[in-house]
Amino acid sequence: MNIFVIDTDWKRRGLMTFSLSKDGITAVPLEPSDAIDTSRTEPQLFLICDQPETRALLATLPPQSAAFCYADEVQLRNVVTALQAGAADYFAWPDDFGELVERIRELQALDRREAANGSTFGDPRWNPEPRRMGGYPRQTSLTASGGVVVVDHPSRPNVMPVPEATATTRRQRANDLSARELEVLQLASHGLSSQSIAERLGIRRKTVEAHRNSILIKTRSNNMAEAVRWGIMGRII
Repeated sequence: MNIFVIDTDWKRRGLMTFSLSKDGITAVPLEPSDAIDTSRTEPQLFLICDQPETRALLATLPPQSAAFCYADEVQLRNVVTALQAGAADYFAWPDDFGELVERIRELQALDRREAANGSTFGDPRWNPEPRRMGGYPRQTSLTASGGVVVVDHPSRPNVMPVPEATATTRRQRANDLSARELEVLQLASHGLSSQSIAERLGIRRKTVEAHRNSILIKTRSNNMAEAVRWGIMGRII
């Protein structure tokens, strides 16, 4: 599986590539202006720094590929926009580097298994029945008011899947959420503030904020943007 790092910042691009090499993962650094070979048939993984200059690349990637976005700061609107554009996942750099390495190794292991079976990602022999693929389980869109709409169907067909184990792990964490906490997380994914959520649910704002804090602890997230990311990628919202 070929891995590429795309970033406008040459220092960060080089650091990402070097950090991956220390974990035994070979990646090729690219500038956003570098041409991407769309004729390749083997699986490819693109690690793309989430920037205005790079987000458009998500719509131009080859079918046999997946893309992970990363950013210095994870913000709710950026996470949803990147997932809408076709990103398979979103990571904070460098805080989530260990998780990123784990995800890459999962894909490499899956690639090796499929190669041994004589099939590749997207091959009908490998995936004869349509299913939610981990990278594109749902299509999301932003409303004019900044809310989030989630549509339950793949946004890109015939793409390299993300291992089901990752979504399962996230669902296991989400299982710790109470019914009320899950409601708060779902409403937060629609861009609602604590006050708006309180009015919607008929509870006090302080109660909503307490639920938010509990969600962060249970999902091991630093902020609600990360928690919503876990919810979307874990297929619970």
